[in-house]
Amino acid sequence: MVGATVGTAARTSWDGGSATHRFRVVPAARPLTVLHRGVPGGPTSRASGDRAPAAPGAGTRRLDAVIRLNPEQLVFVTERHLATLTTLRADGTPHVVPVAFTWDADAGVLRITTNRASVKARNARLPGADGGAPRAAVCQVEGGRWITLEGTIEVVEDADEVADAVVRYGRRYRALSPNPERVVLRLTPDKVMASTYMA
Repeated sequence: MVGATVGTAARTSWDGGSATHRFRVVPAARPLTVLHRGVPGGPTSRASGDRAPAAPGAGTRRLDAVIRLNPEQLVFVTERHLATLTTLRADGTPHVVPVAFTWDADAGVLRITTNRASVKARNARLPGADGGAPRAAVCQVEGGRWITLEGTIEVVEDADEVADAVVRYGRRYRALSPNPERVVLRLTPDKVMASTYMA
């Protein structure tokens, strides 16, 4: 796939075994469909900490940049698991908390419901390091399986989108009680990393 790169992450171990994971790094604002394994002679490798070059107008959602997860990734993000959300505080230090989230395959975004006054919502309103949109990452882990979705994050208070997020949450986890202070954190990923069989 044009513009995608494949690299090898650090060796990790669990349940007495070990495996070397592979990850896919997806640049921003490129037309993408399904993430596949790389092919010999393909693009050069990119370290997991590197960020793809920002496209003109970064921070604005573009329909031609929608991330399409592959079938294995889609199954994983619809199973009932929690994840961690990492946002940045005003001083640049990471704030990491457990969250429940839902994936919207049509829009290519994930949503997290939270209270309007929560720390993560406050962090999502801060400007990014370059003055653009703030960035965040969600990482879901279950045994030897993992996936990380990284991208821009924003707070959404639109009543229809909040209601839709509540419905989606109920399908994946449980029904939520009414909460007038509920808002949605919408993360639009431009980078996806996953364990080997999902890459």
